[in-house]
Amino acid sequence: MVRFIELTLCLIVASIPYNINRIYKISRKRIISIFLNVNALFTLIVLSLFVVDYVFSTAFVSYGSTHRLRAFYVEGGPYGLYLSTLFFLECLYCKRKVFCIIFLCALVLSQSKAGISSTALYLFYIMLLKNRFLRSFIKPKNFIRFVIFIFISFLLSGYIVYKVSQEYIEELDNISTSLNQRDDDPSLVMGRIAATYIGPNIIKDNPLIGIGLGAYSLVRNDSKYRGPFPVVQAWDLTGLGGFLNLLIENGIIGLLLFILCIFLYFKYDVNGITYILLFALPFLLGAQLYMVYPWFYLGLYSISRYSIDE
Repeated sequence: MVRFIELTLCLIVASIPYNINRIYKISRKRIISIFLNVNALFTLIVLSLFVVDYVFSTAFVSYGSTHRLRAFYVEGGPYGLYLSTLFFLECLYCKRKVFCIIFLCALVLSQSKAGISSTALYLFYIMLLKNRFLRSFIKPKNFIRFVIFIFISFLLSGYIVYKVSQEYIEELDNISTSLNQRDDDPSLVMGRIAATYIGPNIIKDNPLIGIGLGAYSLVRNDSKYRGPFPVVQAWDLTGLGGFLNLLIENGIIGLLLFILCIFLYFKYDVNGITYILLFALPFLLGAQLYMVYPWFYLGLYSISRYSIDE
């Protein structure tokens, strides 16, 4: 029920940009500019608090011996992923170098592999947009070139996802030894590493309809799923991103329905592909489905899809 309410709130967030545009006649570009201005200011505040953390060994917005920047997220990974989308928006619409530097500085300090990977993909897409010849590869009417673009994008995405997950795979290869040494380490017995082992077991047992929205935390302690991992009392999340989470909790049917909705909603032009990247890529690289910012980007796209005044 909680996850259903959260997703309902995400849909409400998605409607906000369109309603602002419709009611107050504020253009999409102006909404984006305001959004980026607020986030740049917030990022500067976070960076100031990071300096305090570093100098006085506090933990207001960072953690660990390396002072990994997390702002007010649980960890640095999802924060860095969010920053990558802000950097992408800034590069596309406002093009202010100072703002790009602010977002990139915070991204580097977050030490987010997902964020850096996402930024690399966004920069690859920007490179295609800027070059007149390469731009033709992201226009569906040039069918052969567009297919090549999709193929290369899948290869790059697959490679990046593999590199991001490689350390978890290596950890799983030595899981028995690691659990004997660190059975009280939450970063090992909970989160992505545990879910990389537990998730496939759940999928094999419930391939079509999954275990139910938000139910991973309820069933992950079942002995037939958790294997060598110990029972945990805390509320555990997969950390694997919206698409994989859908596969675990809603099965193949739920995942395919979500992908079908994306396929039907977006137009396959430059603008549509841009917002598919903003909406779907974070879910692929680790953002949970109920994180708000991808849905805000979906709302920005709705302005161009339904409103005459962009």
